[in-house]
Amino acid sequence: MKRIVSLLLALVLVASSAAVFTSCSGKDKVVEGEFYVGEGMMTMLRLLVSSDLEIVQNIAVHSKLKTDDKGIVTDEKINTYETLDTLFKSVYSADKAEKLIKSAGYSDSDGKIKLGSSKCRDKGTTYDPESIEIQVFSKTDTTCEFTAKVAKTSAKGKTKDVEIDFTAVYENNTWLLADMYY
Repeated sequence: MKRIVSLLLALVLVASSAAVFTSCSGKDKVVEGEFYVGEGMMTMLRLLVSSDLEIVQNIAVHSKLKTDDKGIVTDEKINTYETLDTLFKSVYSADKAEKLIKSAGYSDSDGKIKLGSSKCRDKGTTYDPESIEIQVFSKTDTTCEFTAKVAKTSAKGKTKDVEIDFTAVYENNTWLLADMYY
C-alpha cells in the first residue's frame, strides 16, 4: 500500500510539474567544471524545486489544507499522516523530512494529521513554477549544489525574481533536497 501511495504521489507531482519541464529547458545552465549534468538530472532538479515550492506554498509554510474545528486535516488529497510523510520523503532526505513535518506544526493523531496552533497561515505569497531556471555549481556522486531563480509574488501583488540556493543529496537511489527552501 505504501508503494502504491508513493507512486501515485510521484505521478501527481510529475503531472502537475509538466509545464515546468518544457518552459525551463532552454534556460538552465551548468557552470563549467569537471562534472556532467544531463537533461535527466536537470529535469529531476526542476521537479524537486517545483515540489519544494508546492509544499512551501500549500502545506508547510502557507497552509491551504482544510481542517476541522479540532485541527485535524480533512483535505481530500492529503488527509493521513502516512500520505504527508510519504510526500515529504519523496522530496526531502529522510532525516530532514520528519523534522520539517514537525516544524510545520503537523503531528500524527491516530493516523490522521493534526495541525498545531503554531502553524503559519500566510496564504498570500505565491511562486510561479513555470519560471524556474536552474544553474548547477557543483556535483559529485552524492551531492549537487545549484541555484534556482523563480518568480515570487507577495501578498501585496508585487512580483520579483528570487534566487534560492539548494543542495540535493543522493539517497536510496534517488536525488532529494537536503532541506526546505523558501
